Amino acid sequence: MVKGLRITGLPTFHDHESGSRRGRNIIYSFVFDGIRICHCGDLGHMLSREQIRAIGPVDVLFVPVGGTFTLDLAEVRELISVIEPSIVVPMHYRWGSLSISVQTIEPFLEGIPEERVLGVGNEVELIKEELPPATEYWVFSP
Repeated sequence: MVKGLRITGLPTFHDHESGSRRGRNIIYSFVFDGIRICHCGDLGHMLSREQIRAIGPVDVLFVPVGGTFTLDLAEVRELISVIEPSIVVPMHYRWGSLSISVQTIEPFLEGIPEERVLGVGNEVELIKEELPPATEYWVFSP
């Protein structure tokens, strides 16, 4: 812990085969001013109950939504449902003229009520007491 910032790493894998195809991944949780931020990195498998317990309550969840090399959309939705964060930040998706073989953000956003999806630009300020009571999906500008 450094001046009120606590960082915890949780070993996971970049695939469904215990890392044999794409290697290891680490989920990082940061706690600062009472807000827990969880960055899933290139998570490639659904988490076990023990792993979810180890992460603990999450206010802001950064989760890969492009599929192919990470969780598929069903797994992403399940993870969000189990963790129940206040805010979901989708990441690792294709945008613009990029030619990488991952999905765009649109399939992930399908079915999410428009009022719960917010374009937030490139910078936000988080205040624990002002976190949304129902999960919101914050899309940062690429």
